Amino acid sequence: MVIRKLKYPEEEIAARGDKLYESKIGEQVKEGNFGKVVAIDVETGAFEVAEDSLSASDKLLEQIPEAQIWLVRIGHIAVHKLGFSSSTVIEQVVDSLNEELLPEYRFDYAQAKPNRFN
Repeated sequence: MVIRKLKYPEEEIAARGDKLYESKIGEQVKEGNFGKVVAIDVETGAFEVAEDSLSASDKLLEQIPEAQIWLVRIGHIAVHKLGFSSSTVIEQVVDSLNEELLPEYRFDYAQAKPNRFN
């Protein structure tokens, strides 16, 4: 097992990864990939999409062995759920945000995905 070292602080990796996803990658991968995971190399902007974070990371590391990886679950707030209490907090945040959003962008709990991806 190879242990990879981070070249940047975690906060910088997160900031770079989010910026790349929002500005370049998100629009390329959203169609037909809801719920899948995209692994992004924050240095090169290269990315891979797969069903789970391990598969996406492995695919990216095959291309770029020293990749500094940031993960995004397409169409979701977070890659992984942290447990019961965090999901309750997330629901409260989503409920408060839903009140401010246009109806077509509101989260639909019955379908368990945002309306705009239907």
